[in-house]
Amino acid sequence: MPNEFESYLSTYPPVLTEQEAENLRESIERGFGALPPLVEREVIDPQVTPVAPIVEVEEAPHVYARCNICGGTSHPTFHSSWTSVIQDPRGDPEPERHQMEHVCLDCSENMPYCNHCFRYYTPGTPMTSVGTAEFCPVCERGLTNCADCGCRVHEDTANEYHDEPHCTSCGQVHEDEDREEDEEDEDYRPADVLSYDYKPRARFFGDPKTRLYFGCELEVNWDRGQADKAAQWALDTFNSDGEGHVYLKADGSLTCGFEIVSHPHSWPEAKKLWAQLSNSGPVTSHKSGQCGFHVHVSRKAISALQLRKILVFINSPGNSELVDKVAQRNNNSYARKIEKGITTRLSDDRYEAVNVTNDSTIEFRIFRGNTRPDRILKNLEFVHAVIHFVNTVSYRQLTSEEFRKYVGKNRKEYPNLHAFINNTHTGGDI
Repeated sequence: MPNEFESYLSTYPPVLTEQEAENLRESIERGFGALPPLVEREVIDPQVTPVAPIVEVEEAPHVYARCNICGGTSHPTFHSSWTSVIQDPRGDPEPERHQMEHVCLDCSENMPYCNHCFRYYTPGTPMTSVGTAEFCPVCERGLTNCADCGCRVHEDTANEYHDEPHCTSCGQVHEDEDREEDEEDEDYRPADVLSYDYKPRARFFGDPKTRLYFGCELEVNWDRGQADKAAQWALDTFNSDGEGHVYLKADGSLTCGFEIVSHPHSWPEAKKLWAQLSNSGPVTSHKSGQCGFHVHVSRKAISALQLRKILVFINSPGNSELVDKVAQRNNNSYARKIEKGITTRLSDDRYEAVNVTNDSTIEFRIFRGNTRPDRILKNLEFVHAVIHFVNTVSYRQLTSEEFRKYVGKNRKEYPNLHAFINNTHTGGDI
């Protein structure tokens, strides 16, 4: 015996797509009320304006259902021409949500609409307004008050905080407070900050014929509750061209911070990279007192004698006033200055002012961190100047006076360093 769906199609053979037929079958099987009244009609003349939207499917006879409001006809397969309407639920504690009428889109525009259950209701149905949203009598039962500001909010969409309902705004406030507490935890680390042990394969920026490359590490602390924004700021600042000049790493010496680590860059490219630094980000470096700035240079570009003269110059007690001034901090446990001779054995302590324990680089660890670009460029210029200065003087001329003369002669190459050591720099440090 044919079922209701098959009887329907055999009695009124409409032109349906496979999907439309399946939609109609499901609507009948789920008990969506009686089948719509049908009338058989030929394809409507396009010159005639119908009273309700018409959807044509091929040039063949159509079957149309009638709109219960205006009496117009349209395709009966829940096409875009149709809108489901729930019967007025007043007086019915548990209204049957599947009761339907057929109403065209033109008529549905004048019918009450619930923004919670997304259903239309018959004209005259009392609706409850909350802001710009409308709630039907059924969904209105779920309205409650925000525990903080008292505004109306539906229990299905409210933010639960301490088992109490909150509106979106108040819920966001509590989420921000929780995130700030998490970010103040020493174990918190933004997703973009990699582990301390992370060591990617080096990428070299600049002329391939260059022997002397610079790789830098700037330690920063994020502002309260700004860990994720600080990490994003760092990546946006240095990697805006999509080339991945820097990456971020955790650092055990920082309570709430990370290192900005650059890949090796040639001298021109290093200056260009760090000139992009902005002191407007949600971080501090100099002010915290915890942060440093380390500069790695290619070991293969420096001769054995050149290295020993660098060690003598940096660690000489007679040069400490100049070195400390440029570094903007004194001797400390992370960058100890120990007097050297030209024949002194190379140290295996990585926490000296100049760390020589790495296979591929020599690391200058003396500098205090900073987010002012001119201060970072001053540090880079100092390292570059020292490397070349020691090649121009004898062992006995490795003095601060001779170095000042060298920087003065090359002030165009070292403008930030020259201004700093001659006290013509301005502004505070961050």
